[in-house]
Amino acid sequence: MKRVVTILILGALVASLSFAQMEGGMMKDMHVSYMGVDVYTDGGTWQEVGDRLAQTDATAWLAAAMVPAGIQGKAEYSFDVSYIGGLEDNAIGFGAIVPGFVLGLVWDPANLGGSGLHAQVYNESGELHEYAGITYSFEIPASIIAGITADTVMSTPLPVRIRIDSSNGNVWVKDPFDDVTWWTFTLGQSLEEDGHNMIGVGTTSAAASFGNFSATPMMMDSMMGDSMKMGM
Repeated sequence: MKRVVTILILGALVASLSFAQMEGGMMKDMHVSYMGVDVYTDGGTWQEVGDRLAQTDATAWLAAAMVPAGIQGKAEYSFDVSYIGGLEDNAIGFGAIVPGFVLGLVWDPANLGGSGLHAQVYNESGELHEYAGITYSFEIPASIIAGITADTVMSTPLPVRIRIDSSNGNVWVKDPFDDVTWWTFTLGQSLEEDGHNMIGVGTTSAAASFGNFSATPMMMDSMMGDSMKMGM
């Protein structure tokens, strides 16, 4: 067992160390060019495959790809992720890196129990985030993922939409299986501290490809909608 449930801790450390990997405002160490953009990578094997950014090493304990955010305030970040490999031991995960945090989706039924799928948030200290007495590991109800088979995971990209107000850490995550529902929670702090300017994607013991990236500033009215609170 790869114990994916523990690996996103390392992803949070990537977020906290992002500025330590820069010299004179320029990224150093590992890079890959994607759609003409210089992307900083840490772990795994990243490459541009067609119009997608792919991490092709399913054995990589941690793999992350990041770019400067370029937006403060209210914004929506979106992409989709496609499975390539790593389900052989029935434990995989991927994450979205936002300034100072990693928002992860982890499938590990042997360790997590229940539905086997959890949404988790790790802070830059490498720990599950806690705020207002809530530990940010939320089981995705089995009813939501009922009917999703391994074939579905392998053949259908998962759309990801995340709305963030960086001034206060409020977050909305779109339910990919419902047209109107957003899962909402707060990180309980500003994401605009010095050194917190990186966004990206990551995998944990999985190979996957990412595409259709978008980062769009938003007005508050357009960020609100039908929602279900998780920790807010």
